[in-house]
Formats: sequence, structure tokens, C-alpha cells
Amino acid sequence: MENVNSYHRNGVAASQIAQPLTPLLVAYDGIVEAAYAPQPRVLALQWHPERYSKARDTDLAIFERFLGFDRTARRQVNA
Repeated sequence: MENVNSYHRNGVAASQIAQPLTPLLVAYDGIVEAAYAPQPRVLALQWHPERYSKARDTDLAIFERFLGFDRTARRQVNA
């Protein structure tokens, strides 16, 4: 399990999330931090990667996947 840099005071409780969304990550207080739906394909996140002093691999992977980048292909091109 990985800690998430999250400072939210509002959100949706896992028990009240709208369909077709499914909770993916839930904070200790029951607030949904991430949810997904397969159709239509949706990924919703509440997190603050900018609050870290250095980008983590997990954060970069989320951005790259969202933007359609392939990190391995990029390294080969820039090598």
C-alpha cells in the first residue's frame, strides 16, 4: 500500500458514489480518493503530486497513461 498526498475536506462517501463509478481508493474517513468506470472509460482521482519535491514514478505513470505516452518508447527515442 502506498500513501497518497491528499488534503481534501470534501468529496463523496464510498457508499454514495454514483453509478457506474466504482470506488478504487478510499481514505480512512470513507471519502473516495479514486474511482473508475469501465464503460464509458473513466478514471477520477483526487491527489496532489505537485506537493512532493520530486515526481514519483507512480505520479509519472498516471500522467503518461492519461496522455497516452509509453515511457519505454520515449527512453528508446531519447537514448
